[in-house]
Amino acid sequence: MKSELGRIFLYFLGAVFIFIVLFALFGPQGKKINLKEIEFTTTNSSELYFKNIRSYFYDKEEINDANFLLYRIKSREKDSIKINLQFLLVHNWLLNECYLIAETQHPGLQVEWEYDDEFGTIKLNGENNRAHFIFGAELFEQLDRDADIRLVNAGSKKEFSQEERSSLKTSLKDYFKLVGKLR
Repeated sequence: MKSELGRIFLYFLGAVFIFIVLFALFGPQGKKINLKEIEFTTTNSSELYFKNIRSYFYDKEEINDANFLLYRIKSREKDSIKINLQFLLVHNWLLNECYLIAETQHPGLQVEWEYDDEFGTIKLNGENNRAHFIFGAELFEQLDRDADIRLVNAGSKKEFSQEERSSLKTSLKDYFKLVGKLR
């Protein structure tokens, strides 16, 4: 009786192990951000999640004239002398929309990335909401796959520290969850 129960238990453990390996190999992949369908609309559930859970990690500023709430992540680099990049989340609660704005002190925002044998450049092409959305989505993709990124300014290149990378990735992830592009 014990040997039969032990054998069934071993079969069960083997089946669980095989299931885990198959799930790891063929399971769902992370959702890529679709740049063909750019929307700034937020849902009630994503707004509630952000407001009640994630907003604690952000400095909040209200602009009553425009009905906007501005969020800047608290872990950002606050030294204005350093060359840095940060993202501002602009929540228009009246229209249930949220916009992403890349903030830097230098014009011609450009980031270089390198991952294994691949490399490329991400440029902010314009000053409208769509350009900032596309810039943020491309940068998030590189941060998510842990590529090396550098901020390019007038020929000089600045490596991002681990804290800056983490801050950028967190604010971009929160934004894309807020507008329903990530789960």
